[in-house]
Amino acid sequence: MAKDEEDDLLPDKDAAKGFYAKYEPKEILGRGISSTVRRCIEKETGKEFAAKIIDLGATTEAGETNPYHMLEATRQEISILRQVMGHPYIIDLQDVFESDAFVFLVFELCPKGELFDYLTSVVTLSEKKTRTIMRQIFEGVEYIHAKNIVHRDLKPENILLDENHNVKITDFGFARQLQEGEKLTDLCGTPGYLAPETLKCNMFEGSPGYSQEVDIWACGVIMFTLLVGCPPFWHRKQMVMLRNIMEGKYSFTSPEWADISEDPKDLIRKCLVVDPAQRITVKEVLRHPFFNQMVLMGDRRHPAPPIPAAHSSGRFLLGREASSYRFGQLRSSSGAGYLYCAPQSSYSSNRMRDGPLDDAAASCHAMSSATACSSSAAAALASSSLASANSHKTLTATVYYQQQPQQHQSQQQQQQSQYQQQQQTTQLPVQLQLHPQLQPGGDGKQSVYTPPPVQLTLSHIVASKHYVCIICTFL
Repeated sequence: MAKDEEDDLLPDKDAAKGFYAKYEPKEILGRGISSTVRRCIEKETGKEFAAKIIDLGATTEAGETNPYHMLEATRQEISILRQVMGHPYIIDLQDVFESDAFVFLVFELCPKGELFDYLTSVVTLSEKKTRTIMRQIFEGVEYIHAKNIVHRDLKPENILLDENHNVKITDFGFARQLQEGEKLTDLCGTPGYLAPETLKCNMFEGSPGYSQEVDIWACGVIMFTLLVGCPPFWHRKQMVMLRNIMEGKYSFTSPEWADISEDPKDLIRKCLVVDPAQRITVKEVLRHPFFNQMVLMGDRRHPAPPIPAAHSSGRFLLGREASSYRFGQLRSSSGAGYLYCAPQSSYSSNRMRDGPLDDAAASCHAMSSATACSSSAAAALASSSLASANSHKTLTATVYYQQQPQQHQSQQQQQQSQYQQQQQTTQLPVQLQLHPQLQPGGDGKQSVYTPPPVQLTLSHIVASKHYVCIICTFL
């Protein structure tokens, strides 16, 4: 009997009574070296799921058959899956069934298949689509790393897409939970996505090992591939490809990069740094400019309207050309203008914090002090902002302006007139529509929900050439 025909045969029902009692297996969705994935239907509810059926007696890539080792590796994967489940961008493990010869893992069904297959069908993705997908991947990685877990096999084949094309990170077979300061030395993963420090462990004795930074490298490779349709280090000779990885040798010189902006290139450069100590962290990635902008909605030739500062300097903080991006509207009762928050694709765009401003907000203050405000006004603003952040729960958001060309002149004149009439204050009441956020459910899982508008006090607006940062305190 042919190998595929053998794989098509379902395990004996006596060997998996629990699974067959609850689920009805259907067609095969995919195959691995020691597993088969089938669509299945929960008999009680009629809901569709994906069942990964692992053959404990299967021959491994090394030509070995070790049911005990296979079972222990599967149990370790199950343990990690249960720790990371509940995040919207990580695959959800529904059920587990064990028998002497098989293990059944029942996952949520992702009907759009692998990111790899999607990329194959479209060849390349736009910056906008890449931004959405990579933000979701990085937010999933951030959650994984927060659990002290390293995935070690991130690639488009291990990222699934649900019915709404949201990503689901899957295949935690190589994942490991790290102890404090622990480094790994074993070679595992997919060659084109391996980080230099992983290869060094296999090539040089006494290598220091590797940690979670390898996932950031893999994400850089994925992002490069999404934008131009080919990986950065690929070569038909594998040894040349591995040498390119060790040297961090890649380029943006191919014609496909001609129409791609600088922000995604800069983020890729920061992810593909050979020295893991100098490589960007996942938290820094999510603050990168690439993830703090959305699709251009207006005409860049028309500057955004000047917005009055909410402090006593009496200056407009933004009077130059600005990109016109769009999401939620920030309404001011005093008619100071319309502000829009970015980015749209993430539930973590606006994060509530206690205590002083984070590095992103501090950087925005520093940039704005040099480019937008007078030295005395900047000093007063920085001082009052830090005092406000230290004494209140703050909400910091990157915001921008939308301005339609045909409305530009009349609205600018109207806002300037309103500003001249109103008294300058240090507090400005506003209503803010928050981005979708994560909320823990009663079953221990987390779900995405959109909170209702909240009342805040807009304390300060800080602007630079590329960003506007607002600081709000809750009423």
